[in-house]
Amino acid sequence: MKNPSRFIFKIKNNILNTINNATFIDNGNFKKKFQIYARKQHLAAWVISIITILFLSLLVMFIKINNQGQLLNNRTPLDLFKVNYETILQIWITGASLGASAYMFQRITKNRLVDTSTLGIGNVCLIGLFFLAISINFENYGSQKLFENLLPFIFIISGVCAGLILYWFSKKRTGFSHTKLIVSGVFINFIAIALSISLKDNLTLVASNYIDDRLLGNFSNRNSTEKYLSYAVFLFLMIWCFLRSAKFKVVITDTMIAEQLGLKVKLLNLEMIFISSCLTAVSYIMGGNVLFLGIAAANLGYAVFGNRFSSSIIFSSFITIIFLIFGQFILDNIVQNLTSLVFDAPIVTPLLVAPIFTFIILFKNNI
Repeated sequence: MKNPSRFIFKIKNNILNTINNATFIDNGNFKKKFQIYARKQHLAAWVISIITILFLSLLVMFIKINNQGQLLNNRTPLDLFKVNYETILQIWITGASLGASAYMFQRITKNRLVDTSTLGIGNVCLIGLFFLAISINFENYGSQKLFENLLPFIFIISGVCAGLILYWFSKKRTGFSHTKLIVSGVFINFIAIALSISLKDNLTLVASNYIDDRLLGNFSNRNSTEKYLSYAVFLFLMIWCFLRSAKFKVVITDTMIAEQLGLKVKLLNLEMIFISSCLTAVSYIMGGNVLFLGIAAANLGYAVFGNRFSSSIIFSSFITIIFLIFGQFILDNIVQNLTSLVFDAPIVTPLLVAPIFTFIILFKNNI
């Protein structure tokens, strides 16, 4: 009978030889092959998302179906482009703002069920809206124009204030608390909702009806002040975000390593909160109150690109844009043909995203 210890030694030796074999390690070729595979997967994600955005944008811009299921051809393509291109641009800006801000807040809080809706930033923007509405006489046409011109600035200021409040309650003497950020966001959300209800009760009927569109969310035409301010703020914030992306990536990956590298973790967290809050305000200016849409998009961005900050932000933005454009197409060509009730895309879209949101809640540990 063979010696068992000698037999075990042979097995161990064979395993070591296999591990050390050039065909297994191959001087890093296995790792290189995995990296090539990952790059191909990422490239496929980019190509599919970009093609989907362009395809859906063209559908929304040029395709309109009546309630008999027939394609309407009463306008030239040029006329349709002039009518619809601003809506497409609004959807792009709104989606990019929501997707980027949601991803940053999820990485800051280390919680994949968090976005700007759950942290109360949007409701603080609504409080600013109500305060402005109370101070304006909507029965005067000039006052209505003043309201429209001041509103984007109020949204930006409200978003900044919300972000600063979140940061103030979340910072510690020696660092930054992700848990405190979530808890303070929940409290701000409750307080903002209660205050919003009280403020709305003090509005006149004309004022209440006038701001209902802002509360529900829609992609109706915006005036020049709203559009150009949103474009400028959005571009500035995204450039700022990408210039600082390398440091942001280190902070969201491991704060201890960031501190060892000498990075100012609290300052970088403040920057990300500030950028996210302002992007939320931009989305309110361009698309109104869109609830919980960023949660699903940010999760998909993280699932594909992880902590690769710039790539994840862009991909999360693309996914949010796809959700919004698809919702707009469903609204224009199906919902409006089936019912006379008034619906807006930011209201329809979360209903379409709800199955994804439910899947994330049930299987978030496996994504």
